[in-house]
Amino acid sequence: MSHARHAYLKEKGPRALTLGHRVCASYGTFDRIASKTAPVSNWMLRRTVVRRLMEPVDHIDSRAHLPPFHSESFESWFRKRPRVPKARKIVYFVDSYANYNEPSFARAIVLLLEHMGYEVILPHQKESGMPALEF
Repeated sequence: MSHARHAYLKEKGPRALTLGHRVCASYGTFDRIASKTAPVSNWMLRRTVVRRLMEPVDHIDSRAHLPPFHSESFESWFRKRPRVPKARKIVYFVDSYANYNEPSFARAIVLLLEHMGYEVILPHQKESGMPALEF
């Protein structure tokens, strides 16, 4: 898919990218904003009229179920916790979905790893570039 998009954009030029492509490619910014305003974001994303208005822009079918955002991201929860140094360390790279939409999943992973005797390290990371390639 990425090869086809590259060929298409090479032929048509960058103006062929729609607003929807640009929004989806910068999902990290959208996720951070939607999480900080979770009650409002979730309410809006459940409204049929809002979803129908967004569909031509984001190219997501208005009938699709979108996961809710949580006010507290996994990263925020993790950074508030006290660090307990351990001899065995493991690095956890959390994805956007687990960070903003299912932080309980990411928390469970950390608690399991800690129970197994690991100190979990969460490095600073940037969003994956895959959505920019996929949309």
